[in-house]
Amino acid sequence: MSDSLKKGAVKLLTIRLVGKALAFFLFMLLARQMTVSSYGELMYLFSLIAIFTVISPLGLDVLILRRANTFIAEKQYGNAKGLYQFSSRISLLVGSVLAVLMIVGLEVTNGIGNVSREMIIGIYAIITLTGYMAIRRNFLLSLKKSIAAELPETVIRPILAIIIILFVVAFNDTSLSASLVMIIVAVSWIVVTVSGKLWFDQQVTPLFSRPAKYQTHTWIMSGMPIMVTTLGFTSMAEIDIIILANMSSVEDSAVYSVAVRYMQLFSLPLGVMQSISASSLALYHQR
Repeated sequence: MSDSLKKGAVKLLTIRLVGKALAFFLFMLLARQMTVSSYGELMYLFSLIAIFTVISPLGLDVLILRRANTFIAEKQYGNAKGLYQFSSRISLLVGSVLAVLMIVGLEVTNGIGNVSREMIIGIYAIITLTGYMAIRRNFLLSLKKSIAAELPETVIRPILAIIIILFVVAFNDTSLSASLVMIIVAVSWIVVTVSGKLWFDQQVTPLFSRPAKYQTHTWIMSGMPIMVTTLGFTSMAEIDIIILANMSSVEDSAVYSVAVRYMQLFSLPLGVMQSISASSLALYHQR
């Protein structure tokens, strides 16, 4: 393993460890401040959202991690810019449609009772923005800019959500509802998306001075199999919470999801090495 790869892995591992600890603390804080049924509803929604957000970028979030580094190494800056712009626009468009479909599906099936206005806002914001943020993060990772890629979403976003929740709890004696938490999460998503976009522009402006070039058919055809594979893995990870909530109760899914949070801590190192090595392996393969 090269020195640059080692340094990148260490930096990314550190950031993701901090982010994982913050996310773990956030969900444990929610578990303490919400009723069991409200927490179960929230986890049910998050599981559905996780499946929909895998579809929204159509696999281009993973493709950009593999291809952008190669384009830049070969000085094909127009292709790198085109891939990023095309992936971002597709993700926002598809994410918006999927968010509406999920909201309509919840209303029709009455999966968690009445879907409040706050839930609708939260679902729409999270599904629409998650794929877009993943594309932006992976593009920066392909450039070996680990801190710029991970810090806004992995660290700042959960910190912001924790601060808002603690502020609300300080002035609210009742338990947090799933609707209120969805609004808090949506606010943190939006703030980090806007601020992260400003940071992203500073990192890539020199590369994006060239006109964009597009290979839309090739990119879509390459991304779709990745999306299908990722969707399969994500569905297997999330479907148990959805089934448990529908066949048993949201209370049981709440208890189960807490246990899952503990188990996810052990899969972190593998995910870090995968993210760090993907762009480098793609470049070596191209050479």
